[in-house]
Order: sequence, then C-alpha cells, then structure tokens
Amino acid sequence: MDIESCMREANSGTPWVWALSALEKFRTELGWYEARPPDRLVAVLLGEAQEGKTSLAMRLLGATREEIGELEKVLRGGRRYGESATQVATIYEATGEKMTKKCLQSIAEEIRKAWNNKPNELRLKLPIKGDVAAVVVDLVGLNPRSLEEGERAIDLTRKWLYLADLLIYVCRADHISNLTPHDVKLSEIMDRFWVNKDTAIIVITFAYEVISPESAKMLMSIREPEELFFEAQKIHKKSLIRQISQRWREVDENDLPLVLPVCLKSGDVDPIQEEATRYAISKIRGIVNENPVRFRVRSGFTYPKQLEDEIKKREGELEREKRAIEEEKEKWQRKLEKLSKESEELKDELDSIKSEIREMHEQKRFLTGLVVHFREKFYLRNQKIRREIPSEGKLMHKVEMLRESARNFVNKIKENLDYAWEELWEELKSQIPYEHRQRVKNAFLSVSNNLHSCLDKALSRICKGGDVVVEGWFGGVKWDESREELINWTYRILEEANEKLIEGLEKHLEPELKKIVSGLQASIGEHEAERARVKKRLDEVTKELNEKNGEFKKWKAESQEKVTKLEEEIKKSKQKLEKAQKYKDYIAGEFLAFWNSRADKINEANDPIEVLNTLACLEEARGILEELVEFAKEKEETS
Repeated sequence: MDIESCMREANSGTPWVWALSALEKFRTELGWYEARPPDRLVAVLLGEAQEGKTSLAMRLLGATREEIGELEKVLRGGRRYGESATQVATIYEATGEKMTKKCLQSIAEEIRKAWNNKPNELRLKLPIKGDVAAVVVDLVGLNPRSLEEGERAIDLTRKWLYLADLLIYVCRADHISNLTPHDVKLSEIMDRFWVNKDTAIIVITFAYEVISPESAKMLMSIREPEELFFEAQKIHKKSLIRQISQRWREVDENDLPLVLPVCLKSGDVDPIQEEATRYAISKIRGIVNENPVRFRVRSGFTYPKQLEDEIKKREGELEREKRAIEEEKEKWQRKLEKLSKESEELKDELDSIKSEIREMHEQKRFLTGLVVHFREKFYLRNQKIRREIPSEGKLMHKVEMLRESARNFVNKIKENLDYAWEELWEELKSQIPYEHRQRVKNAFLSVSNNLHSCLDKALSRICKGGDVVVEGWFGGVKWDESREELINWTYRILEEANEKLIEGLEKHLEPELKKIVSGLQASIGEHEAERARVKKRLDEVTKELNEKNGEFKKWKAESQEKVTKLEEEIKKSKQKLEKAQKYKDYIAGEFLAFWNSRADKINEANDPIEVLNTLACLEEARGILEELVEFAKEKEETS
C-alpha cells in the first residue's frame, strides 16, 4: 500500500485522529507491529534485571501495594531473586476484575506455558483497576546472569524500541551507570532516548534508600510529598548528568528526558515517600492520559529520526567492523606468511640435510672402496709395462744396458704409482671435502715413500753389480743369461712392489680412511637426528598452517557474514527511512492544504459555531505542523 492510499483511507475525523489513522496504516505497512486500540499508547519498560520494572508496571496499571505483593509472587514464576522474573515480552492489560485465587492460578498457568514454550510475547490480563491509557509492556531484564537470556533480552528490546510510543527506562539509584553501558549492544538500546527525549522517561527506583548519607538526611527532613519528590529529582538528575558527562558527552538538565524518583519496595515505607512516589507515577499517567492520540502521532514523527540514528550507528559499526576486519586480516596474513616462510625454510633445510647425508654416504662408499680402487688402477697400469730390455747386448756396454733397463723398469713402476694417484686425486677432489682429502693425501705420501724406498733399494743392488749380471767362463758377460735374469728380477720387483704397496696401504692409508669413515658415520647419525627434528618441526608447522588456514577461511566467512548482515540492516533501515520520510513529508503537505482550505472557509462562514469548530480543527492541525517544524529544525541542527 502506498502513502497516498494510506492517507485516502484516513480522510475522516479530526486532524489528530486523521494523522493517527494514517500513521497506524503506514506503520503496519512497514511491519512494525499489529493494529491496536486507537486510544492506547504502547509504554515499554526496559532496564536490567531486578530494577523494579514489574512493580512499576503494576503501579502504572493502578495496582495497590497489597495487589502488587500477590501478583509479583505469581509473575515471578518461581524464579529466584537476582534472576530476571520476565523471560518474554509481557504485555499487561488491566481487566478491573476482582483478584481471586482462581484468577491468580490462571495467570500462573499462562506464565508456566511461556517459560516452557518461550513465545515472542505473552499477554496477561490482570485483575486490577486499569486507569492508564496505555498498553504496558514489561521487557526481559537486560544483562542477566545467563548469556542466552542476555542475547534474547537484547533482541526483544531492539524490536520493542520501534513498537513503543513511550520508553520508560527503569534503573536503581545506585546503578545509574547502567544507563551508559560500555557494551555496544546495550549502549545502542540505552542511547535510544537521545533520539527524542520527549518520548522517554527515566524512572529511578530505590530513589530514597540508596543515596549518600547527607542527601538522605536532607530528604528525611522534608515532610511535604511534592517537595520531597522535587528535591530527590534534583539529586538524581545531577547524578545522571555527571554519569553521562563522564561516559559520553557534556549535557545539562535540558538534555535529559523526564526523570522520576520512586520508592517501590513492598515492606514498610515512609508515608511521605509513598505519597511522593504516587506523585511521580501520576506524572506518567498524566502524560499518557492527556492526549494519547497526539502522543502517538508525535512518536510516529520520531521514527525517521530513530531510523536515521540507527543508520548512523550501523554505518559507524560497519566502518569499525571493516577496519577491525582489515586489521585482523593483516594479523592473519602476517601469521600465515610467517608460518609459510618457516615452512619453506624448514623444507629447504630438510633438503639440504638430505643432500648432505647423501653426499656423506657417497663419500663413505667412495672411501670404503678407495684402497681396492687404487690397487686396481696401480695393478692395471703395471700389467701394461713393456719389458723394454734390448734383445742384443752391445759388445762393451752390456752391464750398463742391463742397469739402464732396470732403472727404466723401476721408474715406470713409480710413474704408474703417480699416475694412479693423480687419477684418484681428481676423483677425491670431487667426492670428499678438503680436510679429508688432505688426510688421505698425507697417508698416501707415506705409502708412496715406503714403496719408493723399497724400489730404490732393489735398484741400488743391481746398479752395484748385483743379481742379474751373469759372467762368462773366460771373462765378459753372458748376455742371454743376464737378460733372462733381469726379466725374472722385474717379476720379483713387481710382486715386491705390490706387496709393499699393500703393506703401506694397510699401515698408513686404511687406518686413516677408517677414521674418516667413522667420522662420516657419526656425522651421518647427527644429520639423521637433525633431519628427524626438522621433519617433525615441518610436520608441526604444516599442520598448524593447515589449521590456521582453515581458521582464517572460517573467520573470513564469519566476518563477511557479519558485514553482509550489517549492510542488509542498513539497506532495510534506509528503505524504511525513505518510506517514513515520505509519510512525514506527505502529512506536512496535506496539513498545509488542510490549513489553507479551513482558513478560507472561516472567512466565508456565517455561522459562529462553524467558525469555532473550524478554529478547533485548525488548532489541532497547528499542533501537528509545529511538531513537523520542530523535528525539521532538530534534524538541521543535528546535521
């Protein structure tokens, strides 16, 4: 239904009734609440548990202290003191019937069902005299001990902030700080009265009991109820101003809604305090009963401001949430980057350790077979030694020829040893580190020196005219026999060289190689232990990284959901605000036209009664226009 349709259906009655009818249809279109009697306000009582909301509700509906005592036992539903007596939004209606046992039992049964089924709201008909033009709604106590009840209380209260025509904040005198809570969700609820202080009342309970000794002494000296009320009101206004100024911003008395001190205890009460409390409650009744239609229209005009306030808060919350998400996202990214970096470093370290272990195993295998490898190279070269012994001896130099052949043979063996070592040395340089190479080289030098010494001694014997020269019977040298001896000598020397080499290898090289291999084995063990440690840490980091990635994705999804929810709330509120603003603007335009048409008719009318009736309608219309002008000014000032 569009606004024009709403207004066309509400085109009869006085201006206030006409405006109210349009307002009700429009509010129903927005889905704020169901239709209700046109002459009743919705007065919503909110505050923390055990502050006196239920007692105040009974007083507003006209219950006596005795009736309150009977009803509170039933309404508490067996809940212990210190816990909220109301678990659902309870809507009270006074029937004016006599209070009977049967009636109380019926109420108790309704409450029991509500506790079990937990509906959104509970409507109770109370056997008391109803003398207030309002539907009184008693909300669940905020900030109870149970976290679940606390969330439910916040959700219900948020809903009723829009359904209420009149908000009545109930707070103990020693709990003034509850009106300016640090909790964001509670603060949004408690700050609602700043939207329009004229549609809110702050009721201070225990107003005469929990105050400073000096203030209590001063109040005790007052015996006039109204004077007592005003003095107590001053005390609690100062306390409230001080608290708000400390917590939020500087305020003065003109910024506050109506503040009413009351004493609601059921025991012995000072008659003067009781009378002052009646005076306070009569002020609420007066506000409600004076012109409920006008009040409801006024509260309807408050809705755009309320929506604007909520949008502003939600947009602020959204920006804070986005900033918090970005900051948290950076923390997550730094954490994940740190873990990823550590993971990569551990992988590199693990690969390095594995590579070192492989290298050490290669070194170990190479060194373990080094002796055999060296011997094979040496033997293979010696097998290829050509016997370069002349087949014919010269006439005068046969001995020299034999000796020269022996020297050449010995030198060839030495060369073979050097060649075998050089080939092996090239392999050593690529296989084992410097410190090990030097130890192997030094050991080989000892082997080489021993072999060289052995060969030099054998050669020395021949050079001195030893074994191989065979002399003739009549002088000279028998060449063939000497040559044969030299050949046999080469075989013996080669065998002796091989034996000497083995002896040297076993004495000098093999012990050194065993030490190096033993050191390598110990180092391999240490590296294996280090590899196991690094592998374990890598597994831990990988597991933590996977878990953190999962947590990050979950957090990211939850954060996005929260942002999306806030954006949706803002979008819906803006849509409602657009409609509500159109309603208010349309009302203003229609009343302006109404005013002009009625003003023209005054000049045309001849009947004084018709003139008076028209003036009365204009007076009501003027009131509505003043409301609209007032809110327009407030909006400009706020902007």
